[in-house]
Amino acid sequence: MSASQRILVCVIAAATASSCSFIERNTIGIFDGAQSEPEQAASSADQAPLAAPIENIKTAVNIEKLEPQKITDSGSVELVWSASDHGVDSFLINYGSSREKLNQQLKLTPSELEVYQDPSEGTVYRYVMKDIPKDKRLFVSVTAVRGESHSQPSEVMEVPAEKEQRKRS
Repeated sequence: MSASQRILVCVIAAATASSCSFIERNTIGIFDGAQSEPEQAASSADQAPLAAPIENIKTAVNIEKLEPQKITDSGSVELVWSASDHGVDSFLINYGSSREKLNQQLKLTPSELEVYQDPSEGTVYRYVMKDIPKDKRLFVSVTAVRGESHSQPSEVMEVPAEKEQRKRS
């Protein structure tokens, strides 16, 4: 599966201030390395990416771990992901307090996000969710939207509570 046919979501749990802060990282999902699924033959959607249905785009989650430098009172979650160049209109960020209950949603257009070009991942989007309670776990998933079509949501990623993050470091 090519990089243009998947969404890569990097979710970094961070308690931020003016300096670098605690970030938790772990890896889940489908990446360019060894894949558990066999490669499929190219379809007409592979040859005409603008016409490819967004429902067929696969998703993945990547969470990174760095050592804490400073933990602040105000929690935030930084989401960084790349999406195929299939003309995405918006992204839905679903989140909540349990893996099964992502009952809160943000709908963001690319103009509301920081956008970067990465040589290996293509277009990369960044959004920071602020005022996240640091004493509770947060579960997050991202879905791409084009017109009335929605991609499969990314795997649900868990952002541990601050006390759990401290135990891991």
